[in-house]
Amino acid sequence: MIYYGRDDSQHWRDRNVTPGKMPSMLWLWKKRLPEDVHRELIQKYGKLYGVRMFGKTTIICNRPDIISQVLSKEFTSFINRRKLTTGDAIADNMLQITTDDKWKRLRAIVSPTFSTGKLRKMRPLIDDCLQTLVTNIGKMSTNSDHSVDMKTVYGAYTMEVIIQVAFGTKVDALIDDKNPIILNAKKLMSQDFKIWQLIHVLIIFMFPKVAKFFGMTFMPKDITGFFTDLINKIIAERRTGKALDGGKRYDFLQLLLDANERNSEETHKQETTTESDVLSEEQTTPLQLNTKSMSDAEMISQCVLFFIAGYETTATTISYAIYLLSENPESQQKLFEESKSIFETK
Repeated sequence: MIYYGRDDSQHWRDRNVTPGKMPSMLWLWKKRLPEDVHRELIQKYGKLYGVRMFGKTTIICNRPDIISQVLSKEFTSFINRRKLTTGDAIADNMLQITTDDKWKRLRAIVSPTFSTGKLRKMRPLIDDCLQTLVTNIGKMSTNSDHSVDMKTVYGAYTMEVIIQVAFGTKVDALIDDKNPIILNAKKLMSQDFKIWQLIHVLIIFMFPKVAKFFGMTFMPKDITGFFTDLINKIIAERRTGKALDGGKRYDFLQLLLDANERNSEETHKQETTTESDVLSEEQTTPLQLNTKSMSDAEMISQCVLFFIAGYETTATTISYAIYLLSENPESQQKLFEESKSIFETK
């Protein structure tokens, strides 16, 4: 395609960025890991280079100093990512896809839920899942001849924690693998990428109007429909005080509901009924961007994003850490002694 074939070399040189070139998208078809592809590109072009990706000029950065500056000191200067309309109500409301004022509003509501104090209140939920993990490992270790895929074990543990922390729902992902939540979560996180799915994603990225015309969405509609119904049901139960345990919850969804309620009360106090503040019918939208609250649809999106962003990253990190400990017995013993000393002092 001519659009992709044009030379952007001078564009990057003018910005003191090394010009690069993305490899053919066939790397997806060959099931190569993205990190392997980018590692090769870093070796070829350096830690900071520019490419054209899906028709947009894109900077690939692997320098910790620049990444730190962008994510901290200059954070407010980088509020937008690639503008993307997926045609999926859940995906389009996710924090990482929204832009400008909508992104600022959602982030202002979501960020406080990750404060140290609030995360500490979620610890009992994580400890509960940890006890399930220990029990399951104990059962599997009774058979010394049985080899265990620890990625599966820690993947199940990660899934349990996220479902518990995000949705406030207790499951045992390793044992209760027929649970509808587990089945749909696994479908959502499936890495069995087929060629037709690649074409599907490319059409959404490159030809969003065509994708919208044919009703193409980024995530399968049956899965998004399941999570929408599930979270809507939980939200309704929380608002009517019919939570299963009858007690106060401290999961991600409840924190969003609490923040939403506080912001709605503050907004209501600040509102005036003067004629000058009334928007014309043409300006009215289902959700005004100047509100400090979050719609139910937006809360559902953040819960699903919480799952997508946290599952594979956490499961892989824990699994690899366990592998490294098994390969380094001295480090494993040191960790054991340190952990033992901490628990004994409590």
